[in-house]
Amino acid sequence: MISKIRKRHRLIWLILAVILPLLLAASIAFRHNQPTNEKNSRKGIIHR
Repeated sequence: MISKIRKRHRLIWLILAVILPLLLAASIAFRHNQPTNEKNSRKGIIHR
């Protein structure tokens, strides 16, 4: 039973080791430079 748990644990870590760097690279690649909602930009607000 312990060997099954170890195999499953190793498989989960291998999947995470592959998926997490891919997600990080995708989030960096598809990052927006400008805010997606221009209504929320604070350029027109004057702070006192």
